[in-house]
Amino acid sequence: MKIALGQVNLTIGNIQSNFENIISLIEKAIEQNAKLIIFPEQCNTVKGAKDLLLIPQYLTQANKIIEQLVPYSDKITILLGAAIKNNSKLINAALLIQNGKIEKISSASQISEDEQTWFEAEKYNKTFKLDEYTFSVQVGESPNNENQTDFIIVLNSTPYIKDKDVKPLKNKQTIYINHTGLGNNLVYNGGSFVSDKNGFYLIKAPLLEETLSIFDTKDCQLINEISPCKEEKIFTTLSFAFKEFCRINKFNKAVIGLSGGIDSALSATIMCNAIGADNVLGITMPSKYSTESSWNDSYDLAKNLGMECKTISIKPLFDTFINDIQNQPYYDTAEENLQARLRGNILMSFSNRENRILVSTGNKSEASMGYCTLYGDTCGGINLICDLYKQEVYAVSKWINRNNEIIPINTIQKAPSAELRPDQKDQDSLPEYEVLDEILYRYLEMNEEIETIAKKFDKKLVCEIINKLNTMEFKRNQMTFSIKISKKALSDRNYPPINSFKYY
Repeated sequence: MKIALGQVNLTIGNIQSNFENIISLIEKAIEQNAKLIIFPEQCNTVKGAKDLLLIPQYLTQANKIIEQLVPYSDKITILLGAAIKNNSKLINAALLIQNGKIEKISSASQISEDEQTWFEAEKYNKTFKLDEYTFSVQVGESPNNENQTDFIIVLNSTPYIKDKDVKPLKNKQTIYINHTGLGNNLVYNGGSFVSDKNGFYLIKAPLLEETLSIFDTKDCQLINEISPCKEEKIFTTLSFAFKEFCRINKFNKAVIGLSGGIDSALSATIMCNAIGADNVLGITMPSKYSTESSWNDSYDLAKNLGMECKTISIKPLFDTFINDIQNQPYYDTAEENLQARLRGNILMSFSNRENRILVSTGNKSEASMGYCTLYGDTCGGINLICDLYKQEVYAVSKWINRNNEIIPINTIQKAPSAELRPDQKDQDSLPEYEVLDEILYRYLEMNEEIETIAKKFDKKLVCEIINKLNTMEFKRNQMTFSIKISKKALSDRNYPPINSFKYY
């Protein structure tokens, strides 16, 4: 028997287009003589719809459109994840569409804390048989061995998280189906698979791609899956996220400030990979503190990527501001922030006038410490690297240069600097990134206590970093929308921005 895995690209709110994609995959499966086609969870409303689920018209459209699939059920059995109404809340269910009828076959018995506003748990699981095989179905959960059937089918919507993969079950043949697409700040990366009883792959769908995979129960063999390295996964995931962001929000072009530094270099490379270098504009905005090296690095990067680069000096604007408004010299933090805000204004002008999405470039290490200027380098519509620690930024950049130099080697090797005052270095204000990143990772993502982290690092330094992280929450509440790819992004924190608690 042939079983089709419909790894569909789903967009929140675009109900009709989503079902056109689903129908296209169904028609292809019928052409290949599949008896069963399986789709991921919540295909009608899409995972992450949130308060859209409170709009009656949205649910009416989402549920009505399922009926469009019924005519196909005379030729193929369809298993589809859907959000369906149950009293005052929704059930995350699996629907079996067969011989002109729609039947609920399973529902999620566990609901995440994030979804409890809209969904309620329901323990319901009914097996079904097709040809000589029996199937049990799980919705929105990790695979388990509860039911004694030939196959367990898992309908899921699992976002990409670096260093975390869905593992096949052992002692049970598993069919795992995931969708692909951008849902809010999460990247759903596909990776649907069929595995044997020993946990080895028989079929593995590609990542970040809408595709139809056919599994033949009578003709299957193990595959030798070669998994991409962590740096490649991060780069391709963020590229896909930006491409989808621009598609959904109808941006054809983008703009970025090029400083000659590693963060803007990596961001620009992702942008060009996602939407094409012809659609990306880089602007370098030197001040009296900018080095010729940084200017050259920006232009070398643009040349290597094939993108346009302009130079607009901020010195005339800066001098005008001081002479006409402040009428006094600066030489302090206000002077540094003014430079960043002037650059932000220039970039936003190009964004508005040319309908380009502005990409901001702060990384997780510096955003954690508030090492950024509100309404300056935080300007933008999206940040692609805000969930990458500084060391990860370097690692991905080195991976990009694995075959030939794209990001200038000087950008990678030189000491990071905002160049807002003479001879400034990031490390003047921040601990070494090797130390900072590990402390932040262990505190944010591993939930380790201060005392545990202090067994490796100086306790005073650990407390200073964590206190700074918490003190800067008010800044992060005003920062650009960003893509989440870690276990816990800064946007996941629910820390009060106004508080006076301190670690000692």
